[in-house]
Amino acid sequence: MKKWLLWLPFLWIVHTNAIGQVKIKTKGDPLVFNYAPDGYQTDGQVWTMQQDARGVMYIGNNTGIIEYDGFHWSLLKLPNYSIVRTMTIDEKGRIYVGGQGEFGYIGADSLGRTCYVSLLDKVPLKHRSFNDVWKVFNTHLGVVFQTTHKIYVLNKQKKIEVYFPTKKNFHRSFYVNRQMLVSEPGVGMLVLKNKRMQLIEGGERFANNRVYVVLPYDDDHLLFVTRTQGVFIYNGKTFEPWLTDSEELNKKKNNTTYCGLRIGTNYFAIGTLLSGVIILDKQGKVLQHINKGKGLQANIVLSLYLDREHSLWTGLENGISRIEIASPISYFYQNHGISGVIYNSAFYDKHLYLGSSQGVYCAPWKPTLSFSLLPSTQDQVWSFTKVPQGVVASSNGYIWLIDKNKVKRKLAVPKANYWQVIALADSTHLLAGTSNTGLALLDAKTLEFKHFLTGFQQDCRWVIQGKKREIWVSNSYSDGVHRLTLNDDLTRVTKVRTYGVADGLPFANSNRVFKINGKMLVATKKGVYKYKNDKFEPYETWNDYIEGSSKQVYFIKEDAKGNVYMLVSNNMLKNAPLECLVMKKQRKGFKVIRHPFAPLSPLIIDALGPVIEPVREHEIFFLIKDGLAHYDATLPKNYYQKFNTLLCNVKLTVPEDSLLYGGGDMRLPAKVRSIGHTFNALRFKYAATFFQESDKIKFQYFLEGFDQEWSQWSKNNYKEYNYLPEGEYTFRVRARNIYDVIGKEASYRFIILPPWYRTKLAYTLYVVLSIGLVVLIARTNTKRLRKRNDQLVRMVDRRTEEVREQKREIEAQRDNLIELNQEVNQKNEEITAQNESLELKTYELKDAFEEIKRQNNDITASIAYAYRIQKAMLPLSTNIRKAFPQHFIFWRPREIVSGDFYWFTSVTTNESIKHIMAVVDCTGHGVPGAFMSLIGNDLLNNIVKANQIVSADSILNQLHRGVKMALKQESTQNDDGMDIGLVVVDEARQIMEFAGANHPLLYIQNGEMTVVRGNTYPIGRSQIVSNPKYGKQIIDISQPTTFYMFSDGYQDQFGGSKGKKFLRQRFWDLLYQIHELPMHAQKETLGITFSQWQQDFPQIDDVLVLGVKLSL
Repeated sequence: MKKWLLWLPFLWIVHTNAIGQVKIKTKGDPLVFNYAPDGYQTDGQVWTMQQDARGVMYIGNNTGIIEYDGFHWSLLKLPNYSIVRTMTIDEKGRIYVGGQGEFGYIGADSLGRTCYVSLLDKVPLKHRSFNDVWKVFNTHLGVVFQTTHKIYVLNKQKKIEVYFPTKKNFHRSFYVNRQMLVSEPGVGMLVLKNKRMQLIEGGERFANNRVYVVLPYDDDHLLFVTRTQGVFIYNGKTFEPWLTDSEELNKKKNNTTYCGLRIGTNYFAIGTLLSGVIILDKQGKVLQHINKGKGLQANIVLSLYLDREHSLWTGLENGISRIEIASPISYFYQNHGISGVIYNSAFYDKHLYLGSSQGVYCAPWKPTLSFSLLPSTQDQVWSFTKVPQGVVASSNGYIWLIDKNKVKRKLAVPKANYWQVIALADSTHLLAGTSNTGLALLDAKTLEFKHFLTGFQQDCRWVIQGKKREIWVSNSYSDGVHRLTLNDDLTRVTKVRTYGVADGLPFANSNRVFKINGKMLVATKKGVYKYKNDKFEPYETWNDYIEGSSKQVYFIKEDAKGNVYMLVSNNMLKNAPLECLVMKKQRKGFKVIRHPFAPLSPLIIDALGPVIEPVREHEIFFLIKDGLAHYDATLPKNYYQKFNTLLCNVKLTVPEDSLLYGGGDMRLPAKVRSIGHTFNALRFKYAATFFQESDKIKFQYFLEGFDQEWSQWSKNNYKEYNYLPEGEYTFRVRARNIYDVIGKEASYRFIILPPWYRTKLAYTLYVVLSIGLVVLIARTNTKRLRKRNDQLVRMVDRRTEEVREQKREIEAQRDNLIELNQEVNQKNEEITAQNESLELKTYELKDAFEEIKRQNNDITASIAYAYRIQKAMLPLSTNIRKAFPQHFIFWRPREIVSGDFYWFTSVTTNESIKHIMAVVDCTGHGVPGAFMSLIGNDLLNNIVKANQIVSADSILNQLHRGVKMALKQESTQNDDGMDIGLVVVDEARQIMEFAGANHPLLYIQNGEMTVVRGNTYPIGRSQIVSNPKYGKQIIDISQPTTFYMFSDGYQDQFGGSKGKKFLRQRFWDLLYQIHELPMHAQKETLGITFSQWQQDFPQIDDVLVLGVKLSL
């Protein structure tokens, strides 16, 4: 057995034990998540389901086996394209499959792709003919495949045994408590024992009664569910009727039971053909009845499966539903009697009250809650207040006194919106906050309206009492928080003190007052604030727990034990979802609980009244869209349960989609895959086997050997790498679910081989050739030297004779020396005259040097003038600012003039105004680069302004042709050109087009940075790519977007403590770090960082960085 198999039995045991801890709720309905056939694009009928050790779900339907990893659906067909009726898994993690005339198991091929392996070759030829395999079980006897006329057993020796019915055919089979039971019509219930079929004691009663479900009741008893005789408990000898609360299961005619499943040790789930799923406990009490009315796609249930997250998967006639039966959160919607929008809730005297747009709903506190609308309360109900006589409910124009679930009185009050009613500390009065009429006073005993208080007629949506005659009020839109001082007879407001930003509050609006443990607190856009010394200051004790500076707080409530409940959102993000949290009281301080409420984040609402209502210590109600959610802390749920991150596949993108690894094998390839340098572009696709809120799972990746650190978290489930250099790499990926739990990491190792000319064989060949060349050169030189030596000997002899001849000539010439001496003297006089002439020439050279110096100054001045011309060529900052009010341009040429330039224009078309911006890096720098920039600028003006071409890709294609023509590259060896990044911003359509030639675009939305790469060839330079085609990409800018374009001068600058390049990733990280700063601060930061990095190193290239912040 291989080592990777050793941990599978352990996983299986842990999973089995975990199932035993399931607890089923009775209040509310569990969440039902539906998978329609359109989603997995195959037939709807689902006959069987199974989950492998990785967490991947396998679903059997009419077309084959569907594999689902939480993100991707894929179909695996059987060799004969038959239906898949049944599946099971053994202790080693192998999934066995039964179809029509076929059975086998799910495996993986050499590339790791999921495949089906048939076992028919192990079946004797005479027994290979059969129809449907209805059931497959992993048993102590081996793997059992049950068909209508035969039973096949793959025993422990991997051989097939065949068993036959005693008369005609089998109906159904069951494996329970280590017994292999088979139902045979006309005979009864049999057991496969000692290699033969035997009738169980009392089993003959089912000779003419079909049994569809047999489940273990406990270790000694079995539960039998029939269609015509009801339900029985079997003790091994006798059958005792088992009455349930379910009329469907108790029926002895037209009972539609079809499948069943034991959940843990205390519950049973029964699937029916007409009534959905029924979940019972061991006493026969129906805890949940989940049908189409409660979210199921259909009432016809063909199969059931409980996954490792304790979710119940139901295979239906037209799809799949996943039911979160073990979740501590359940839901109340219209099927529980609730209608309209819920504004607030309250729990008094063992009754739960809901204030809604339809009136007051009430539910007595029972294991199963059912709401009813109280008569005569049809209005928008805003608040509830406990009084000795019962509960006071307030609405737009009415106030009611309610006692439990009956309306006792409808109070006579003037028309007004009564937002909130509070009981004053004197116990004799109630105070109501109204809209635009200020405060209203009521008698606490008689509940009669007394009067409106004069002196303050503003909206009083949130009201609390401070000191004896002190009332604090606020609303969402007024300036600040108001402290009202009342007179002694409570007829008017004598003093109004308004607190705003000058008094310590972070904002003037969105402030809500609450009274918690005797303290006056304000929920603000930046956490919780407290009142102290006639000012407000952050309540750091709480804000430290909830990260208050980054949280807007909407609601605060405290229970009797000092636990605090809050509704908050992240004020750093636009349209951030609401988040529920509980600060649980500890011996010292609080413990913040967030994880259990994560699923409620997209559903929770910000209502006018209490959106969180704690009921007892362990139960909480939440107001959600269209209903109510209930949380029960006593239900065990492991929020930190580990799950697997999966590599679904690894492909080469060149050639297109060449598979390296298929993802179907749990064992990632142990052997490191070597990839040729020509194929150095890979795509990794991944998923996570956590099915709850799977659309909110985020991924993080890291390529060891290439990336410097882990990526940002993103919902993207694939990553591509292009042009990887040779080296050894490990791709790592991990997932994070809604509870911020990081799953088990997946990895893939591979090697990119060097090009052939940098291989060991090539270097060996280079050495051999070098040695051969040295030997050849040595032999050639030796031969040449010998020949040269012979030539020298002959030359010496000839020269010796010449010397002798010269001696004779010298002696003959000696007599002429005296005469020559006289001539020398005469020559000296001539040299003296020449020296005087040379001095004159020296003075002339000095004059020439001064002339050259003057000409150099003229040239420098000309270049400076060229800089002014180039500067004038650049677009005016005022024009750019009209289109992009928030932008910066960081431009630092290496010399006086630059090969980098930026270009901008706005073009009005029939559709809208389009703003076009480009960042261009020409070949060379200084004067040559500046000449190229003039050509590029002129061509862009002609293409866009003259010819009205406004599509990003068309502009680049026209620019390429223009550069080739301007430089006559078709007929010359000229290889100059330019790199460019260009955007077209369409305000009306809220889109941005991008096209690039060797330039990328970086943009940031909602704190997430995306890199858009352009084409990988330049403009011009036809020797690189002869006829390139430039494409474009379209980006949605309907939300705030910050984007950057830049040349390569910044990232290529040498500097730092080790004299290395700044590098691309460091530059991108810097842009992400500063993207929230004002644009002028971003430009300043880039300049300071560049100078600090450069130190004393020379600037090696022109530098250009453009940043724009869009808020359309």
